[in-house]
Amino acid sequence: DELIHRLKEHKPLPHPTNIIVALGNEDYYRSEITKYIADYIYGETPDEDREITYFEKDTNIKELEATINTYPFFSGMSLIILRDEKLWKVDKDKISETKKKQLEDLTRVLSDVPDYCKVLIVAPSMDKRMKLFKSLKDTALIANCDSIKVRDIAPWLNAQAASLDCHFDYAAVSAIMDYLAAA
Repeated sequence: DELIHRLKEHKPLPHPTNIIVALGNEDYYRSEITKYIADYIYGETPDEDREITYFEKDTNIKELEATINTYPFFSGMSLIILRDEKLWKVDKDKISETKKKQLEDLTRVLSDVPDYCKVLIVAPSMDKRMKLFKSLKDTALIANCDSIKVRDIAPWLNAQAASLDCHFDYAAVSAIMDYLAAA
């Protein structure tokens, strides 16, 4: 919520970086971050001058590296949205040498992103024991996009209402909680 709010309002990010990772199983948060990131980076730049590249399937690491290191022609900024889960999804017990090399190359490429490029990694999950994740943890802004737990719904609802200068009365929150507990 905080990251989405900062992106919408064009406020400075809590961790200035060239890489943002939207990590978690809640598609709503991942899609909201993806929706607002371009306007945050480009501001008033017209859509036709925005250099946004998507890598969603069968990503070639050399092509990704070339895109990251190519200076943008029109706006002075480039945005890369990386959604190819095959890049970081591995079975730790059966990792092939090819996959290991690909992960090492990806870690190397993402460890040196120039200032004119921003990378958004959108991932429902990532093994936190991998060298890639450990490297991202040190250099990237990682936004937790996990689903809200039932026990956290009441404070979340109250925070959402407060952000709109409203409030829920106790009976309304209880009714919502009862419904969601059953669902």
